[in-house]
Amino acid sequence: MPAGDAPPASYRLTFRDSAAEKSWAVLARERRTDMTECWDRLAYNATQDLPRTCRSLVGRFAGSGLRQCTLGPKQRVWYRVAGARVTIETVHRTHPKATDELPLS
Repeated sequence: MPAGDAPPASYRLTFRDSAAEKSWAVLARERRTDMTECWDRLAYNATQDLPRTCRSLVGRFAGSGLRQCTLGPKQRVWYRVAGARVTIETVHRTHPKATDELPLS
């Protein structure tokens, strides 16, 4: 396939609200490569678990439908998948305290 002719995305990405969109934009300026890879992962393989990188949240979040992409030592993107739509719920630019008790599996 010639460069620039990527296959169509499997998922349509949207933001839950303007706060999530603004946090994404800030983090995209700070960690451009990581955020580009995250966007591609969510657009093409949003439900694929990758150890220590992309997974469903567990613990008190189990069953909530929330998933997490880990971008660096502290940055996280929380999202939900419904059909062919990915909703980016929250973009954490620092480690989310709510997950301190979650296992690293």
